[in-house]
Amino acid sequence: MFRSFTSRNKKNLESSFCMLIEKVNAQAACAFTFSINNPFPTVGLLASKVGIPVIFCRRCTRLRDLFGNVAGCSSDDYSSDIFTKLILKHASDRDFSKQAGAEFLNIYGKKMYSFRDYVQSLYELAGEDLPKITAIIPNYNYANFLPERVESIVNQTFPVYELLILDDCSKDNSAEVAEKLIRKYKNHFRGGIQYLPNEQNAGVFRQWYKGVSLAKGDLIWIAEADDKCRETMQSKLVHAFRDPLVKIAYAQSALIDGDGEIYPETFLQHTLHVSKYKWTQDHIWDARTETETALAIKNTIPNASGALIRKTAFSQIPEDLFSYKVIGDWFAYLHMIQDGKVAFCAEPLNLYRRHPGSVVAKNPDRLLEELKTLYAVICEKFEVSNYTRSQMLREFNETRLLLKSSIKMTEPAADQFREDKPVEYWILPEDVNWNGFKAEISKSNAAYLFIMLSGNNTEFPSNAAETFNGSVHVFWKMKLKIKSSLKILPLYETIFGKNPFSGLGTDGCLCQFCKTAGMCRW
Repeated sequence: MFRSFTSRNKKNLESSFCMLIEKVNAQAACAFTFSINNPFPTVGLLASKVGIPVIFCRRCTRLRDLFGNVAGCSSDDYSSDIFTKLILKHASDRDFSKQAGAEFLNIYGKKMYSFRDYVQSLYELAGEDLPKITAIIPNYNYANFLPERVESIVNQTFPVYELLILDDCSKDNSAEVAEKLIRKYKNHFRGGIQYLPNEQNAGVFRQWYKGVSLAKGDLIWIAEADDKCRETMQSKLVHAFRDPLVKIAYAQSALIDGDGEIYPETFLQHTLHVSKYKWTQDHIWDARTETETALAIKNTIPNASGALIRKTAFSQIPEDLFSYKVIGDWFAYLHMIQDGKVAFCAEPLNLYRRHPGSVVAKNPDRLLEELKTLYAVICEKFEVSNYTRSQMLREFNETRLLLKSSIKMTEPAADQFREDKPVEYWILPEDVNWNGFKAEISKSNAAYLFIMLSGNNTEFPSNAAETFNGSVHVFWKMKLKIKSSLKILPLYETIFGKNPFSGLGTDGCLCQFCKTAGMCRW
């Protein structure tokens, strides 16, 4: 009867059967294909993929080659009597049926491939190596979030090579949940899936190191157990690593609550006081500029789950990391990126869960004490401008007020914020000649460039400052709220002791440099 269907009807029937298989997986004793000449009926492929044994005629050569040794599932002859006996055997003896289904699933996992694996194999045969991503889940008492976390890893459009589930002595049923997930996805990851519990509680950052030491991949994804992400996240981040200097690539986050509901679509408010514009566009910056303009002031990579990290970068983190309980990730990023670059994707692909049980919510005073310590480390180990130091102080005070804490950081005298290293200030028009700009700054001996873009919507290309050896601050006219070129900026008066825009006339600068290059410099 099945063979009498047209090709189109047959396709529709098999599609419907596929949906049926998914729905009755837990109840179905077996599947049965009518085919004789088709070497590998779709029904056989779909049923074996979900662990349902298939009753078939051994003239289906591909089914025979794969599953011919599974007892009680096939016949050399196309005989209704034999098929009836086999079906009744599976229907009446469910243990027998489950054992056969397990054998089908195991064979499928070892000898068949998903389409992504197939494409990846072709790519490797062509002599190219795709990056291998190891996802590490550091878990502690998040059993209720683990299935959703693992599912978001499984569903990545760029395949994750390996999954390590680490457990730090959870007191809930995390072990039971993890074991079920391993059974469910044991054939999904080419590099394998493992559950690795600790005998003693070690802390989250020692868990990082444990996972990295065991990882077979060359890129590391610290996928926090209570977070999740959109399925395209890794496919958007992995391409940044074509540049061998990129140490970290991270995506914008959206916040979710304990129930998974998104409340702000992006996490832009987190970086609002650092820059209103920088995180609205994709970018790649060198470590010196990223430290000076972002990570020295605030943890602008707010969630490890949204980052993909080159494995070798972990070796750059000092052991002082283990003294941090709350902001150790920030300390780690600062050291990981040195002598390299940081890439950012502005699309909110990471879903960062904030709830009352989170580490930050439990430890406000510990956070501030660690923040004081980290700022001292930054000022001692990294070259940052006095302007950035003033922003660090502002950030600390705002955080202290937000947390209603009495912990304070000593305020330096105002004149300590005046720059003692060469600084250049630029205003760039909306139609800036970027090649001319790059040529000019290549001649500069300044330690810092402070650039203002006249157009509110002007993009500052990440490679625009690649010829400059110092750090670059970029401001937009909208951020500084300059209504005219003559407006005095108290911010700059305080920090630098002069108004960098005082040379502008009402019609713009008339200096010879601007006439020739279309830009303004002092």
